[in-house]
Amino acid sequence: MLRRIRTKTAAINFALACAILASNTYANSFTTSPAYVDTPPDATLIQVESINEFGVATVTGNSRATLPNATLVLVNLQTGQYIVDEATAEGSFAAEIFAPPGTNIAVHQNTQGITHSYFHSLMAATLTRSPILDELQGGFATTISLGSQQQSTGFTEIQDVGQKSSTSLWISGSISNRTWEAGDTGSISGELALYTRNLSMMQINDIEVNGNLYLQRIFDEDGNQERPHPEAMSHVLTPSGLPIERRRSIDSVKIGNFTAKLSDADNARRASAGWSSDYELPDNLPQGIYILVLEATSNVPDFDDLYYEDIEATYFVNDRYFAGQGQTGWVSQIVVGEVATPRLSSVVGLNDFSQGSRGVTSAQDKGRFGIAGHLVTNSKEFILPMVDAKSGGKFTYNLEPFIPMISAGNKGTPSPPTVNFQFPSGQLAIEIIKPDGTKTDLGSAAFKSPFYQAVSSLTGSPLSRASNNPTQYFGLSTLDDRFKIGFDQYGLHSVELSGSIQDVFGNIYDIGGNYEIWVAKTLDLEEGVFPSTPFEVGDAFSPALVVQPGVPATIEVQVMHYPFSNKENVNVNTLAGKANSYGYFSSTEPTILFEEPGEYRVDYTASYVDEFGALWMGSSTWGSIVETPNSRIITHGSRGFDGGGSNSQWLFLGDDDEVGVHLEYPYQSGDVMWMEEIRNEPRNIADVPAATLQDLDGELTSLTQPRAEIHSSQSQFNSITWGFDYRINIGEIPLFSSSDSSLSPAWKSSDNNYWGYSYIGAARPGVRVREMISESAFENGYWRFDDAYNYQLGNGYNGDLTNDFKFQFVGSVFRAPSENYYYYGAYASLFVLLPDSEPVGGRVTPPFQGASGGPDGGALFALKGEAVDMFIHLTGIRAGSILEIGDLATFSGQIAPTLPGIVEISIISPSGVERLISGRANKVGYFYFSESDFTINETGVWRVEASVSYDGDTSSGPVEQPFPTGDILGSDNGRFSFYAVNKFTNIIPASMAREAEYSPGTQEINIDFQQPEGFTLTSLHQSTVMPGFLLEQSENSSLSYEYDAIALNQDFPNLDLSDDDGRTGVDTVTMSFLLSGIDSEGKTAHVARQLLLQGETLYALDPFYPLISESEVTVNHASLEAGDNLNIVLTLSKTKSDLADIYIAIQLPDESFVTLSREPFSISLINQVIPFVSGTSHSGEIVYPVINTTLPSDIASGNYKVFAIVTEAGANVLEPSNWASITEQSFLIN
Repeated sequence: MLRRIRTKTAAINFALACAILASNTYANSFTTSPAYVDTPPDATLIQVESINEFGVATVTGNSRATLPNATLVLVNLQTGQYIVDEATAEGSFAAEIFAPPGTNIAVHQNTQGITHSYFHSLMAATLTRSPILDELQGGFATTISLGSQQQSTGFTEIQDVGQKSSTSLWISGSISNRTWEAGDTGSISGELALYTRNLSMMQINDIEVNGNLYLQRIFDEDGNQERPHPEAMSHVLTPSGLPIERRRSIDSVKIGNFTAKLSDADNARRASAGWSSDYELPDNLPQGIYILVLEATSNVPDFDDLYYEDIEATYFVNDRYFAGQGQTGWVSQIVVGEVATPRLSSVVGLNDFSQGSRGVTSAQDKGRFGIAGHLVTNSKEFILPMVDAKSGGKFTYNLEPFIPMISAGNKGTPSPPTVNFQFPSGQLAIEIIKPDGTKTDLGSAAFKSPFYQAVSSLTGSPLSRASNNPTQYFGLSTLDDRFKIGFDQYGLHSVELSGSIQDVFGNIYDIGGNYEIWVAKTLDLEEGVFPSTPFEVGDAFSPALVVQPGVPATIEVQVMHYPFSNKENVNVNTLAGKANSYGYFSSTEPTILFEEPGEYRVDYTASYVDEFGALWMGSSTWGSIVETPNSRIITHGSRGFDGGGSNSQWLFLGDDDEVGVHLEYPYQSGDVMWMEEIRNEPRNIADVPAATLQDLDGELTSLTQPRAEIHSSQSQFNSITWGFDYRINIGEIPLFSSSDSSLSPAWKSSDNNYWGYSYIGAARPGVRVREMISESAFENGYWRFDDAYNYQLGNGYNGDLTNDFKFQFVGSVFRAPSENYYYYGAYASLFVLLPDSEPVGGRVTPPFQGASGGPDGGALFALKGEAVDMFIHLTGIRAGSILEIGDLATFSGQIAPTLPGIVEISIISPSGVERLISGRANKVGYFYFSESDFTINETGVWRVEASVSYDGDTSSGPVEQPFPTGDILGSDNGRFSFYAVNKFTNIIPASMAREAEYSPGTQEINIDFQQPEGFTLTSLHQSTVMPGFLLEQSENSSLSYEYDAIALNQDFPNLDLSDDDGRTGVDTVTMSFLLSGIDSEGKTAHVARQLLLQGETLYALDPFYPLISESEVTVNHASLEAGDNLNIVLTLSKTKSDLADIYIAIQLPDESFVTLSREPFSISLINQVIPFVSGTSHSGEIVYPVINTTLPSDIASGNYKVFAIVTEAGANVLEPSNWASITEQSFLIN
């Protein structure tokens, strides 16, 4: 029977296909068109025709190089200059831009014009290059921007306002041999030229150029790709595999230097000179593929003269937002030693977002490369929606690869590529294995173009317009639409990508791997531990999770703890189970305790299949530390601004402060940062993640100071140019990694390598704002407060609003294995967004309005007319949580300000039994007391009163009495309710669509429930929350509820009513209801319902439980004879009383089979399928007698098997995907 069934063709998505045909949601499927075209120009049809004596290149595109009549933007990647042009109706163009030989030129196109300044990055772009005539014979050239001339003109052309002259240095040379060995020496020479309109005002013979030669490795000896100064991605990973960013010269090896003096001018805009440099490679230089980097500075002066005619660019803005000497000076590839065929680390879906997470690396690159998106740590599972939930239109996804370690950019111009590829060349092939096992071959095609494009929303808004986040990554395009697909099945898709590409020298690079993409509707997760929380030794990990919409999802939480960063000694704990009917989850598994200092990582995954066969999923990941106890090192933020404008740990921003400065995390843990969002005014500010260390006993200093001298890069530890000794004295030692030589510690594994970095986190409840792992030198992660944060659920175009708060965390790491020295430090501060009318303005002070002797920063904020000094944000049970009998009630959360406050929680059951939870939070305000978890044993309304107080020290001293207190934001003195019902109780009936669109910012949402049959209403209890705030809670005798966001906004100004993208609500608002009354038997009864308003979509899902069955079939004897008694029994246990069909089949000795029916008992014809039981419904365990009979004398001898198969009621038993369980038992008749 089993063999025959398995030979049938599987149609795993049969139920889904039926749902699609029946559902109006999919009836009008279409491919959603983005606001910007997502196809780059054709690089094979674009070339540089000529370069004049001023370095200005004529770039041309043949017919069909671009879209017809497209707006074009050409950008010099080395200098940041750009010009705007327009293609003809045939898609051809000719444009002039400053681009001497060796310049990379991005060509952007769009059919809807250009937006201001660096937002041309939203337009799809390709690359072309000014040719180097003798490149194959060893020639090289690049351009470096000199001086400080920056001019951004917005929508005004430079011809109208005049242009300051930029000053650029072009350097060329030649290398006779590109294969070197460690220890090699030699010399390189060439020509350099200074291009500027200001030449006539200079004393040319006084102009001196000083340059350095470096090597930076881009592939190791095994052919694995690397990225010098990794930003926005990294091949340098934590023990748990998360990427570490950095910006320091440690990834460069200096091999030479030169000085050159300019001679007379060649023409009105160019003066030149020869240059030469000896070079010497270190004897211990590892094998690999390197790039030669030229860095140069000059004493060329700046001038303010404006030019109006024959200018170099339509627009000019020097906005290159990337780092390292290689930003303009990558010139030639050098092979050192023996190197395997290089393999490019590629990413699929890097321009697609999954709750802020972007793209998926291949299985082959797991553990050696990762994307650093800055807002959200890339999740373990990459989840993409099939359709746009609002319009029902099917999304289209481009599966062509991104190669982020080749080039990336944030906000403005991306870095030039580390490898210049040849187009067309190579080949790409993609095959997809769908959830049902079928394979789709998308074919193969040659690569024809590079591809850059920052992602925009469907309305054309940049996903991150006000912050320093990665926006553009280098991609490869075939310009073939076969690789753009829409998904038609829910579930796991395995994308097999293979291919290769050539560079301009003919070298071949392999591309490929296996990429796992889940296609599912989105579940929004709110974790029991606030993202990026640092722990102390002895802390317990909260097992709670809230899934939204509230559905009985399957949950897996994996916590990996690395004591002393040891990968070989990792403690892996997995919490698995199911959320209850309303999305609440907590685990009864043994408590996860952090017993040693080190690093940790956590991965959450939730999945759920609804009654239509649609898969819903959510996934989140982050990491941080477990602090070293009793350490003499203290983890801090940083004083003042990132430009060094203030050395004070506390400050008030005044109207005379500089516009648009960046303020670093408060120096002291526990302090508060208040900021405003006003643009273009002195009090407008940006938040900058920062982490430094204070050494109280000198041991850390003794380890780091010599290494700082070896690497001689003190001034690059961050943008502040204070010396390293000064940083030690003020208690701001930067975190950096080093080797015991001048080489990068990432190049060779050694116990002599020291590692210093920090986990950075900042988040609002429900919206993650900043997650990075970086050295202190990397401070390129600032954000402003009107950022869309990649349009995560619960956030819109306008970003933060008044009273939005963020917990800002740091987990610092310094480890020196050869010295057996390990330090892990915890830090936290609070951010609060002020109203624009706030009289004091931005400031950083201790909390509690001067109650500890420091400056008075005022209350955290005002809420409902009351000053708030302190509060609790609950992350387990919260107001309105709906639990079921047998659930584990978990109370956990985070205190603000981020201090070790005293938490007191009183819980009173429906019958009046009181429980008390009390204890002190850890040093950053995290609390979870696992011994206080309890099992829900009563239905009805559970009443809670929660409070927090603080009696310790702040950064300015001990707090005076009366001690500060606080409670739950929006509650009445910390009082709120949560609800409990029996498992699998029917929900409160209502005539509501599963998903419906509303405009909560302009109209009330009226919800009318129906009284259950045989039910007499006593009261309706209601709780409405958005993450972090209890909006309202009530009890009445009505079956109606009105959600009035406009009225609620009067008390909660951070409840969105409008959005500049046109939406009338973006918040995540959960409405929970408990209906209490008397049932038909005269007993007290309770039924519940939960609704989720996600922006403008109201979800009213019915909890659906896919059949989960455990079955066992037994036969009384393994060997029988005629006349013996045959007794077959089926035992079935289920998790819920779903309707199920049961099939019993007996396979005969000739492998034919018969099936049995129970009532009335009957035996089918040979190979006929009839159900044993149809539509059975029960809970718990049930035993079915199958056969109890005496074997007749003519029974055929041989081997028999009995099978029991359980399916959903009505499901096709011939489809193995429908089997909830199968069990079999063999027996012999002699």
